[in-house]
Amino acid sequence: MDGDKAPGPDGYAAHFYKSAWTFVGKDFSDAVLSFFSSSQIMAEVNRTCITLVPKIPNPTKMVDFRPISCCKVVYKCVTKILADRLKSFFPKFISPNQCAFVEGRDVGDNIQLAHELVKGYNRKGVSPRCMGKEDIMEAFYSVSWRFLLNILKVIETPQPFITWIEACISGARYSVTINGSLEGYFKEQKGVRQGDPLSPYLFVIAIEVLSQLLNAAVESGRMGYHPFSSRVKLTHLGFADDLLIFLKGEKKSVDTLLEVFHEFYIMSDLKLNPSKTEIYTAGVDHEESKIINASGFKHGTLPVRYLGVLLIP
Repeated sequence: MDGDKAPGPDGYAAHFYKSAWTFVGKDFSDAVLSFFSSSQIMAEVNRTCITLVPKIPNPTKMVDFRPISCCKVVYKCVTKILADRLKSFFPKFISPNQCAFVEGRDVGDNIQLAHELVKGYNRKGVSPRCMGKEDIMEAFYSVSWRFLLNILKVIETPQPFITWIEACISGARYSVTINGSLEGYFKEQKGVRQGDPLSPYLFVIAIEVLSQLLNAAVESGRMGYHPFSSRVKLTHLGFADDLLIFLKGEKKSVDTLLEVFHEFYIMSDLKLNPSKTEIYTAGVDHEESKIINASGFKHGTLPVRYLGVLLIP
């Protein structure tokens, strides 16, 4: 753990514990081990202070800030242990469409694939195709706890492990940092914390369900493959909540895509943000207006930035 990472509500960063390990090491280790033996975590350990990081210059509204959770070091040690154990079987469980937090996968592979698939979007007479750049609304903060725990049961995660994760995510208490001081504590009913080592891995598991729903929609014939995607059975590329979805340029496929997202929303509480979601089309001259109106998304134009890189047709 980096010694100078943001400290939790007690003000102590990891550097303090490393420097004073001779004096606090045994108590610190006992605190971590007691969680795994009792499956309970003290409320004081699971307290979190939220720091509001501006998304834009001169923010004026709450939506202009990104809330980052600063957890206590003892808690972060617990969840780093859980995250390391969880990610060890990710390569076997998480589909190849996702490259975030999966060992042995490179984000560059997804960027190269996306580049190959947007080639020809600026040409006339190409076969019908669509690409959706999807934005999930308040992704980390909206996901249902019950949904996450049910997934862990379905993939036959040992019950003690599920109990540990449930204790971590459901026992959290939050306080917002205002002008350098904390203002009370409140409890959340869903969502995972940005800043918690465990959260990205839980979110990847949630998105895996969406991956399976998209793949099933194509295999059942309800949604058509994007050109050049059928051989490798590619429906989408994902890096955490950054999603590109590729499908045949037809209204039927777009309608099915919306049905899949609605089904996913019912299960997970995660839904699309229409104002930030864009759809790109090519070869759909007569269907274009129908597709755009059916989707309810903005009609985007290429090039567009994906994972920091411009996708150029």
